[in-house]
Amino acid sequence: MKTLVHFGAPSNILVDGKPHLGTDKLVPLLRNFRHHLRELGVTIRFNARVNDLIVEDGQVKGIVVSDSGLQPGAVDEKLSFDAVVLAVGHSARDTYSMLRQHNVDISPKSFAVGLRIEHPQELINSIQYSELAAEVQKGRGRIPVADYNIVKSVGEGEAENDLDTAEQNCSCYSFCMCPGGQVVLT
Repeated sequence: MKTLVHFGAPSNILVDGKPHLGTDKLVPLLRNFRHHLRELGVTIRFNARVNDLIVEDGQVKGIVVSDSGLQPGAVDEKLSFDAVVLAVGHSARDTYSMLRQHNVDISPKSFAVGLRIEHPQELINSIQYSELAAEVQKGRGRIPVADYNIVKSVGEGEAENDLDTAEQNCSCYSFCMCPGGQVVLT
């Protein structure tokens, strides 16, 4: 949290019971963080496709990249680094296959889908607080705006395919309840 504040988040997130960064704060924070990394000599590539790892003596020493547009005739570029961080985003099955070919230890993580469900804040306040809902006043009253999560667990036998029945049950859940929030690309 201190790192987030250092890069521009409001300091109240250090003490709030449910700290939250709105989109308006997150975009400049990420920009500041990227700028800091570049000052440290970190190379950040957007819209690049990692085609292969450069491995020497069991250590990753670089990557082979091309333009992510996969235009005909795209030229591979070899980049050497002391360390590599892959932030693959979505639709990266080919990247995971390439990592497996290099015996990189990977494990599935939870999956988030950018589905927006909107409920009027007044409705949620009313459901959560009943007659006290009038005290909320859009977060400036003596009672904070109400929040909630939606969760659906998928047990064994309910999954669509074998990949979904790993060793644990899966859940579908909402990850953010933010009045006036937006889903944005950064």
